[in-house]
Amino acid sequence: TVEMGIIEGPLTPDLKETLVREGIFTRWLMRDQLYLIVPNNETYRNTENASLDDLKELPLIIREEGSGIRTTLEQTIRKQGLQLAELKVVQELNTTNAILSAVASGIGVTLLPKMVVSKELRLGYLKIISLNGLQFEHDYTLLYYPQTMKKKAYNAFYKLLASKERGFA
Repeated sequence: TVEMGIIEGPLTPDLKETLVREGIFTRWLMRDQLYLIVPNNETYRNTENASLDDLKELPLIIREEGSGIRTTLEQTIRKQGLQLAELKVVQELNTTNAILSAVASGIGVTLLPKMVVSKELRLGYLKIISLNGLQFEHDYTLLYYPQTMKKKAYNAFYKLLASKERGFA
């Protein structure tokens, strides 16, 4: 039995309803941001920032429906008066590694948390382009059963996740 888990992305009303029905509690852990990730090639080498209009024209690689990253993308652009159908989506993939490979190959660009692409950024395969005035805020939430936090190991794990020393963000 799984007693604790971490999900990324917004908690939609349907998800909240399911969690309540299942007796699962939530604790917000942290907020990250999705960044516009592009291949570090001739096309983008001298590009440092982009607008929302630019984003509409870029070949975009996105996560599958239901993923937290995609939900963050959809909710953020909806607040700007856009729908996903107005973006130039060229691929929909179900793993971050597949997306990173596609972007590094020059197929398109994507929106991902910085911690996911840190190695590729450090090695110079990919780069971040700033989106002028647009932030894709992306939350991480702990899911757990109430009796779980009574166990010493789980409580210690939660304290590590909630601390500044967690090391992954």
